[in-house]
Amino acid sequence: MPCRGQPPPISNVKLTRAAVHLEIMEFRLLFALLLVSTATGLFVRLKWKDFLQQQQQQQHQQQLPSLSSSSPHCLSLEDGWRLAAEFQALIRNYSAAAADELVAPDVVAHCDGMNALAGKPLGAPTYRNRDELKAALERQSGRPTPVSLRTVDVVTCDTVVLKWTAAFGEARLPVRGIQILTVERGGPVGGWAIKTIDTEFNSLAYLVNLGGTYNMPTDRVGFQP
Repeated sequence: MPCRGQPPPISNVKLTRAAVHLEIMEFRLLFALLLVSTATGLFVRLKWKDFLQQQQQQQHQQQLPSLSSSSPHCLSLEDGWRLAAEFQALIRNYSAAAADELVAPDVVAHCDGMNALAGKPLGAPTYRNRDELKAALERQSGRPTPVSLRTVDVVTCDTVVLKWTAAFGEARLPVRGIQILTVERGGPVGGWAIKTIDTEFNSLAYLVNLGGTYNMPTDRVGFQP
């Protein structure tokens, strides 16, 4: 029994230091295990999230039609461009033989801008078949319309979306138009033929280029851009 005021035996001090050292080691070990567990959990969550995203992307891609040129059921990008370019060339320089190759016999064309100029009901088919379209293009062939393909913005499995411009006549006002072509199997351009044509354009500028005139209402309230 040590006397009062005397330091504890050296053996007790060593035991106390050993216990403290052991507690520190245990704390470090627990802390390291906690870090490893947290990192492992985070890694697993990230990997699981990546896996789910990949699965969703694969399912989405399986639901979409393939746009590869190797697909026999879908337009290739190259064929989409060719169809757009050749249709604009058909408008510029009409040829009955080219129309028969490029356009399906039961093609339907809609253009309310043209309907308004021709006195047809809005929303009605502008041309109901290839023969009507050919007759219109033949009438127009005596009045050259230098349509220029500007861009092909979209090519999907069976649809081509393009923009065109034209300036002609004495006025030579710039006419801008947008066109949506849908296709089906059966033509020489990659095996495709145009099935439907939807067109809209600046019909007032087109009218002036044709030599026509129009009168705007004197009260232009609601006509301001």
